[in-house]
Amino acid sequence: MDNHTHSYCQQILLLWVFTLSVLLSAIPVQAQQQSSGQAEKAFAEFGSSIYQVRIINIKSQNLNSSGSGFYVGDGQLFATNYHVVSSVVLEPDEYKIIIEMGPEKVELDVVAIDVVNDLALLRVPRLGKALSLRESIPAKGEKMFSIGNPHNIGMTIVEGNYNGLADDYVFDRIHFSGALNPGMSGGPTIDAKGRVVGVNVQTAGNQVGFLVPVEKLSELLSSVNSQKAESEELDNLSTLETYQKLQLGIGNQILASTAKLIEEINETVWPREELADGLVVGKIHPGFHCWGQSDTDEKDKITTVRKSCNSRQSIYVSSELSSGFFEYEFQFVEAEEWPETAFYQYASLEFSQGRPSNRAGEDDVDNFSCINDVIERKPGEMRRKAAFCSRPYKKYPGLYDVFYMAVTTQKNDRALMEHFCLSGVSKENSDSFLQKFISQVEWK
Repeated sequence: MDNHTHSYCQQILLLWVFTLSVLLSAIPVQAQQQSSGQAEKAFAEFGSSIYQVRIINIKSQNLNSSGSGFYVGDGQLFATNYHVVSSVVLEPDEYKIIIEMGPEKVELDVVAIDVVNDLALLRVPRLGKALSLRESIPAKGEKMFSIGNPHNIGMTIVEGNYNGLADDYVFDRIHFSGALNPGMSGGPTIDAKGRVVGVNVQTAGNQVGFLVPVEKLSELLSSVNSQKAESEELDNLSTLETYQKLQLGIGNQILASTAKLIEEINETVWPREELADGLVVGKIHPGFHCWGQSDTDEKDKITTVRKSCNSRQSIYVSSELSSGFFEYEFQFVEAEEWPETAFYQYASLEFSQGRPSNRAGEDDVDNFSCINDVIERKPGEMRRKAAFCSRPYKKYPGLYDVFYMAVTTQKNDRALMEHFCLSGVSKENSDSFLQKFISQVEWK
């Protein structure tokens, strides 16, 4: 091939590469422009129903925290997350809720909460345009628009996709593939027609967000409307009386949730799995998450095998208190070359390090009281040194955190340790769980 021909071919090749690159780069730009146009249209049409929720410290008159929310129902109610307004519910003398409507600062009051699903309804003294709630389930992959005020930088709309209910969750959460950020909590995620599909509640980063399904909001709205229809009690209560009533309801909601969960768990046949030389409890609820690990220390000649399961989610009550969390764990330890006394000391130390897994402050719970015992169902079967501890909630009568831990004692060079922690349960329900739990674990 001569130089002229080679030069001509190079020109053709370069022209083809340039043309191809232009065509390829134009596709995402066009898609982005179309996508941005949909977001702009949705925000222009429905953005007036959505506001930043500002929590103001009354004494300092300064912003304490913020979230987002939106008009629902008859235009006199406003929806957000419970965790956004929890400080107002629990300390109404210290905090208040404000939304800014132009130059006017409008104060809102909480009228209903659902702590299990992290929802709250607020009464607004200014009539607004309510967003409609979608009744049909979206198709997986359907485009959605999440709206809120992240990091107090201004109202923002985020595009993403509906991905159905998340797996392994006790409390229903919709998986939304969009960039939710702090401050967007309580805002709506809507479809192209402006219908609410879910309420922004949590982010896991990397375009993984979670929404409270709109059905939960619809149920809370229905309960408020039915109370209004049955009586004028809500209208006759003072603001302080309303908050006192809401506070009392928190414990009842947690108790109802954990009672239902324990009932579901106890009604099933628990799967059992091998863990080294033992038989232990497997995954006892579809919403639980389980994992395991093992380790051999060649220097100290000790082998450990662990298995843990938990409910992944807890119920947010306040910045100091979480509840409704379930966890259980097993650990097999073997040290064939250790003296019996040294191994027993090691096992006892491991046994003593167990701790409850939920967050609780001194103002929320009393100290644990424990019962120590030796469990041996039948002579010759697994014998365990056990402790069962409970602590009552100070503000919610009948609610307890319970903690159980046991370690086997009859083998000189190996031990099986077990524990569970249930938070926000009744004594009756914790006892029923305990009896079933200890009956499932044994040596192979």
